[in-house]
Amino acid sequence: DKYDYSSLFGTEQECCYFTTESAVKTNMTGVSHNSTTGDITITGSNVSWTQTSNPFTSGGQAITDVYLRGKITINQGAKLTINGLKLHFKEDETLDMSFNSGGVGSRLVLTNSTLTAFDDCDGNAMWGGIRCNGYWGSVPQGSTSTSPQPYTYMSNSTIEFAEKGIEANNGGIVMAYNSNFKDNIIDASFVSYSYQGVDNISQFSTCNFYTTSELYIKGNTPLYHVHIWTAPGLAFYGCDFRNDYASSVSISQRGVGILSTASSITVKEKCSLHLLLGYPCPNPNTTRGSFTDLYYGIKASSGSFYTLSRQDFNNCVKGAWLIA
Repeated sequence: DKYDYSSLFGTEQECCYFTTESAVKTNMTGVSHNSTTGDITITGSNVSWTQTSNPFTSGGQAITDVYLRGKITINQGAKLTINGLKLHFKEDETLDMSFNSGGVGSRLVLTNSTLTAFDDCDGNAMWGGIRCNGYWGSVPQGSTSTSPQPYTYMSNSTIEFAEKGIEANNGGIVMAYNSNFKDNIIDASFVSYSYQGVDNISQFSTCNFYTTSELYIKGNTPLYHVHIWTAPGLAFYGCDFRNDYASSVSISQRGVGILSTASSITVKEKCSLHLLLGYPCPNPNTTRGSFTDLYYGIKASSGSFYTLSRQDFNNCVKGAWLIA
């Protein structure tokens, strides 16, 4: 009928968001919702979201995907556990955590879950990632259960299509096991933390850091899988770093496995046995790490020490570039 219905319903993208966003259906203790912005704030000390119990379902109906309208903030002293869900974040939206000078910092637990971009309405969308940023000034990380620094735990989970998958600066703690960091511009970033000579306790064990064609299709190229600057102590056990699309891009667009400056790092095999100090892990019990089809596998400078053991460098332009 030649009528311009956009004046009634908005743009096609706005209409897509309106019909796709997950509505809040259930009020949960320890969870608040801003109906204007769509932001979710976690205030409870032990909030748990599962497929049948979360703010976006009701009556015990199981869902697997949540399309968020705004960001998620986990307040000081609050904890959010996400199990078996896939959360979609809009362009540049984030999951924010914080330091707590008077108690326990924000805590996030991801189990069998995925954090990804809300790209159903904008195919090029990239979300902002987790902001697990602490406070650098004379504050120890301590125990992960009582630390004033924010703490992210991942098990069998995935972070994908983020500008920075996890940013854990100034003492933020990350413990990731059997998890994936896929198609992020930067998978994980650690900047500025060491307390009275005690190093950062963050670690990654049998994790995959990788890039596929999907990141390039969105108009982006990978920078670093892990970026570390003046945050010594990080450890990687049996992790794989790779670019699955390397044959289709220039070598300068492959990305770097680990870029480390002024930071001691440990990059070792994962051993399934508990051994006495100094005893090597038997080969049948060893999961080796690898760096494949990258520009640099590891580029590290100005660290007081580097530990590199049982790693495979496959078709990297430059394998391990280490300068003390």
